[in-house]
Amino acid sequence: MDSLIARVADFIARRGLLKAHQRIVVAVSGGVDSMSLLHLLNVLRAESGWEMIIAHFNHGLRGRESDRDERFVQRTAKAMGLSCEIGAGDIRKRREASRDSMEMSCRNARHEFFAKVARKVDAGSVALAHHASDQAELFVMRLLRGAGGDGLAGMSEKDPSPVDTGLVLVRPLLEISGDELREFAERNQIAFREDASNRSREHLRNRVRHEALPLLEKIFERNVERGALQSMRIIGDETACVEAATRAWLKAGRRAKFENLHPAMQRQRLRLQLLEHGIEPQFEWIEILREKRESWLSINPSLEISRDETGELRTRRTSKSVFEEALRTLSLKSVRGSVEFAGGVIRWRRSKSLSCTPSGTSQTGREVFDADRVGKNVTLRHWRPGDRFRPIGMAVDVKLQDWFTNLKIPREERRKLRLAVAESGHIFWIEGCRIGDGFRVTSETQRRLIWEWDPVGEGSP
Repeated sequence: MDSLIARVADFIARRGLLKAHQRIVVAVSGGVDSMSLLHLLNVLRAESGWEMIIAHFNHGLRGRESDRDERFVQRTAKAMGLSCEIGAGDIRKRREASRDSMEMSCRNARHEFFAKVARKVDAGSVALAHHASDQAELFVMRLLRGAGGDGLAGMSEKDPSPVDTGLVLVRPLLEISGDELREFAERNQIAFREDASNRSREHLRNRVRHEALPLLEKIFERNVERGALQSMRIIGDETACVEAATRAWLKAGRRAKFENLHPAMQRQRLRLQLLEHGIEPQFEWIEILREKRESWLSINPSLEISRDETGELRTRRTSKSVFEEALRTLSLKSVRGSVEFAGGVIRWRRSKSLSCTPSGTSQTGREVFDADRVGKNVTLRHWRPGDRFRPIGMAVDVKLQDWFTNLKIPREERRKLRLAVAESGHIFWIEGCRIGDGFRVTSETQRRLIWEWDPVGEGSP
């Protein structure tokens, strides 16, 4: 037996990922990773007796190439004598509605489809092709974002589906590198499709894969992937230990002073409670709660939380402030204009000229945008929980709340900042912050939007 096949079989058995004779949905994109997974499981199927169903989701983001991927997977399934389920969705429309990043929109659509297929064929598991190199890339990205232990631990070999907790996601390749999978495919003449977007430097993960990790290996002269995987295993185990100890402490009903607990247990105590309240844990919030008791922390415009001396969280509802209610729809069809909003003045001017000079009015702020990308109708408002924004120079959307934290903007001040939403529904301007990347002026810009503003309390229309 091929040594790589033996390693995958051992990993599946050691971690109890799959049982004999069970029905499995195998997620297959057509790329080298998923095609290798499919062939590996197909070889092991002879002894395990698994019943395999291929599931392919067509994101429709690459036009004919996406359709060719779909047909390739269908031909592969037919040649292997396996049934194949095909799904598709309008990802761009979904993204606009959800305001998630493109990556998150694709991920959610895929998982909903996999769950649908699993229910249809009565399968309890979906096999995914995530591998060791994916883990290393994830570690670097999360490390630099300041993730906690649960984030740095990376993907688990077995997880409940994010859309159906009764469905199990299994990852049999987490101990196999991407290079090993490609070598396996070439050695066994396994056909696969190349996705050109995997080489694009536009995506953060690709920059980490093709630039950051090779540079780190060159600097440290060692296998960064192996070191990252080792750290992830240690961090994961230690985080699980702290969580288990915290749960045991809670179950025992101990009422010891929260301040006397180890900081790691304090964080877990607060993190678990935030999750119970349906609040995504943020490091900033946990640290504030950990260090200050009986002090109310604003989570969103209508919710505040605090803790007592035992670490027990309390919540209370608050009324929205006037500035949070402010909203104004603005038409930019005229060549120039001004509007008073939330106590300050905003002026605009559209120009076909390549040189844009200030309008001559007195202002402390000015930005220039691609007028066609912004559109003719915009909305002025303030920050809302869940808002996402792609700052100029960044390849991915970020939570506006995280962006404010990175800029060290006080919580009460960030809610007063004015922002503008383009016709597409995306934020293109935040007062005093970077502009939206998708609205910057480029060599292809035909018309420019000169955007000037006076701070709250200054200027007049």
